[in-house]
Amino acid sequence: MKIFIISDTHGDNSKIKKIGTLYGTPDALIHAGDFDGTEQYYENYIGCPTFMVAGNNDFSRSLPKELVFTLCGHTFFLTHGHRYSVRYGDEDAVEAARENGADILVYGHTHVPEIRQDGGILVLNPGSLTFPRQRGFRPTFIILNIDDRTKDLHPYLIDL
Repeated sequence: MKIFIISDTHGDNSKIKKIGTLYGTPDALIHAGDFDGTEQYYENYIGCPTFMVAGNNDFSRSLPKELVFTLCGHTFFLTHGHRYSVRYGDEDAVEAARENGADILVYGHTHVPEIRQDGGILVLNPGSLTFPRQRGFRPTFIILNIDDRTKDLHPYLIDL
């Protein structure tokens, strides 16, 4: 299973088109919020299961603030991260993932990408496709491959 994980697109949908051209169609798309009013675009454009939450710049009443779901035998805890003050550390978000029985935490908000393990939880922050803040300021996203047979996780941070 190939999953695209993105966040903090802030109304600029041009990069998702480029991702689709370069990397094909995913089996699922996860967006960790801050659409700035373009969430419908992501639901309709990709044509695959889409999991999305509201960010601090999203005022849509239809998007949840957090989401727990299962894909290919793994439980995801998806949040934008601002409610957990992730700019100052993601410990509270990791604990929320643990409390929700998740083995994968996905969050955004910081615009800085990260992939790491924390006590059995895979922590994924795809950075930002629109306003990156890490050294080099490159737009980033994550491709998470899950082996259908073994359920092994293979996350890759991609610079555009």
